[in-house]
Amino acid sequence: MATRILIVDDERDVVELLSDTLRTKGYDTVSASTFEEGKRLLATLVPDVLITDVRLGHFNGLQLTSAFY
Repeated sequence: MATRILIVDDERDVVELLSDTLRTKGYDTVSASTFEEGKRLLATLVPDVLITDVRLGHFNGLQLTSAFY
């Protein structure tokens, strides 16, 4: 089973670049473009790795990591 990586970033180009690159290396990627969407995904799936932007609207990636653990 491939390592699952959740990518959360509000810049669509960044998400696409990271997802495409990681998929070519054999990783399973899931992406979100908002803090809220990322938090919902964390509640329904358990990624092996979380990659997040520091700035996500009114919230930040550090707050999102607290939902990851």
